[in-house]
Amino acid sequence: KFDLLEGDFVEIWNIDTVVTPKLIARYDIKNMPTGVFNINAGRFQVNFVSDNWRQGTGFKLEYYAILGIDNNSGIENVNVYPNPTSNVINVALTTSLNDNVTFQIVDMMGRVISSETANISGDYIYTTNTSSLSTGMYMVNVITSKGKSMHKFVVE
Repeated sequence: KFDLLEGDFVEIWNIDTVVTPKLIARYDIKNMPTGVFNINAGRFQVNFVSDNWRQGTGFKLEYYAILGIDNNSGIENVNVYPNPTSNVINVALTTSLNDNVTFQIVDMMGRVISSETANISGDYIYTTNTSSLSTGMYMVNVITSKGKSMHKFVVE
């Protein structure tokens, strides 16, 4: 959330290289973010700047680490789409297993919202309705007998 007034701004810098940081984005009252965005940097810095003259209610920053695939799960080529979503989420994957796979939708408090199991092998697309979910960040856990992979998605 950004409640900025004249003179306030937020800058996001890629600091992967110490020598020359690179400006990723700058937001002020004339250039506000339009939604959730990803930063593709191993290290980044966020600068919140206020001129202390006229004050809004401030800034709200939510940061989520991207969780990747557990390479021992037997799952490959996972693609979660559309992301962000409002109605449905699809999880496309390839597996070398012929096994029961459980798909869990989990909120950021760790509560399991839904859980479905299917016996799959090879290429597979799991689809579930997200229209009843509140706006926010969620995880889809893909669980096999060999492990688990977790992937984030956003409901708008």
